[in-house]
Amino acid sequence: MKILLAELVLTSLGSTLNADLPTHRRVFELIRSAILNHQLKGGSRLPSSRNLALEIGCSRNIVIAAYEQLLAEGYVEARIGSGSAVADTLPSFR
Repeated sequence: MKILLAELVLTSLGSTLNADLPTHRRVFELIRSAILNHQLKGGSRLPSSRNLALEIGCSRNIVIAAYEQLLAEGYVEARIGSGSAVADTLPSFR
């Protein structure tokens, strides 16, 4: 099932769930959850930080921070010239 990441983030971002967290952390948690719930499959490309920021109406820095955290924790892989994609093998800690 293909989902639009921006739709998922927008739908959940407006809720009061985890409203006490900074926005970049909430975006990270939403994308991470979509990966762990197999809504985003291994190898799926993530939209560029610029496009996702425009779609959800936030600063690009927020999306960059979320993507960097996903990369640091092993949920996504950065591919030079191809952007970021969901990692085929997810980290064993959750």
